[in-house]
Amino acid sequence: MIGIQSSLQLMIVRACIGIIAATGLCFTGVVSSTACVDNSKANNAESEWNALVQIGQKISEESLNPPVHQQLCLSAIRGMYQSNNTPIPRSLVNELSACSSLDGMKSVFMEHWDILEANDGFKKDKCLQSAVGAMLQDAAPGARFVSHQESRVQRQLRENQYVGIGIQVAFKDGRVVIMDPFIGGAAQKAGARIGDRIMTVDGKDTQGHGLGEVVDMLRGGKGTKTKVVLHNLEDDEPREYTMTRDVVPIPTVRGVRQNKDETWNIGLPGAPKIAYFDFSSIVGSTAAEFNQLANQAKREQMKGLILDFRNVGASDLHHAVMICDALVGKAQIATVIELNGTSKIRSRAETTLPELPTVVLYDPSVSGTLFMVLSALKRHSPAKLMGSRLTSNGICRRSVELPDQLGAIEALPYAVCVPWPTVSPATANDHSRVEPNSGSMQMEPDINTQNTDKALLEQAVKHLVHQ
Repeated sequence: MIGIQSSLQLMIVRACIGIIAATGLCFTGVVSSTACVDNSKANNAESEWNALVQIGQKISEESLNPPVHQQLCLSAIRGMYQSNNTPIPRSLVNELSACSSLDGMKSVFMEHWDILEANDGFKKDKCLQSAVGAMLQDAAPGARFVSHQESRVQRQLRENQYVGIGIQVAFKDGRVVIMDPFIGGAAQKAGARIGDRIMTVDGKDTQGHGLGEVVDMLRGGKGTKTKVVLHNLEDDEPREYTMTRDVVPIPTVRGVRQNKDETWNIGLPGAPKIAYFDFSSIVGSTAAEFNQLANQAKREQMKGLILDFRNVGASDLHHAVMICDALVGKAQIATVIELNGTSKIRSRAETTLPELPTVVLYDPSVSGTLFMVLSALKRHSPAKLMGSRLTSNGICRRSVELPDQLGAIEALPYAVCVPWPTVSPATANDHSRVEPNSGSMQMEPDINTQNTDKALLEQAVKHLVHQ
């Protein structure tokens, strides 16, 4: 029987070969030296085409399933027509099928760009954005294109080094409202409160502006100042504050309640000796945050611990390995399969997980990186997973920066992460398995339950109290 790593690798390679065989031309060409042609060129679509070529090449180089020239071009042109609410020409597929080079596809692209540009209401930026979005939807589902400015913000968030005034906001009744001023942030220090409506930013009225636009107004470099007028419905008059933007660490591992000095109460109400750690994401700071709370649990002589991963989405593989360092210590935890080969992943640091009865909560369907973390906890620690059967496609995603400040592709699928050791249903007591034909992975919990939300947390507390 073929080993699971080999099976999955063959599955990926065969899928890619099938795509290439069906369409005939793999996207591995080198971008022309004219990739950054100025918009002053006679043909207005020249720079747009070259931007799409660069984005397409990155998708081809980095993606788990590399696309082909014709498919990318077809997706892009279809996206352009859809964004302009214009019927897609029936001849488009045949036009691109007849192309055997980038130059031929460029001519087809230019022709259709000119057709759309002649329409009333044509917007170049919207057209290009729709073209890129359609390319990613077809070639790398789940990935998205972001601007250069937004990619910088996403990078800050991944490293938990976001620069701003430190607020969580929402859009309500035509205004952007502060839902949570982070403790230690500029807004909280200035006096911002939950429920404050943001009226003006640097003298500019926010009325009529969407959430994203107001967030952009509030952004700026570290050390820069912004003047914000806030109004709370409980007050008669608005308040004006001058705030200095700074790095705002956002907690990714929370206790039960945060104190004004930024420390946490970690004991659960009604069960004060059961520590509760709520993970909201896994980023660059998560392992250090966990270590700090774990040491607090030891000092406070806690009798049990609940690790709650129910709010965690996809994360960088590197950050997931860092949290495995803290949770399970030194162990081989996974094999990562990419198109160019496989690599073994090991956690290498000494674990800081307290030697306490521990229950782990999770959602049944998780990302490939979180599946690795939960599998490592199950196989290399005394912690008990509580929930229903766990499933994942094992796909790992990452951010890929584009050249010439074009922006970035976020959440691009590039590998499959297979927990180690992988076992088959015939020999495993826990029935954990990977099904090569479907690419899905499943893992049974230590404590099987259909409880969710608050009931699941209550069951975890009862389990630990009776240990």
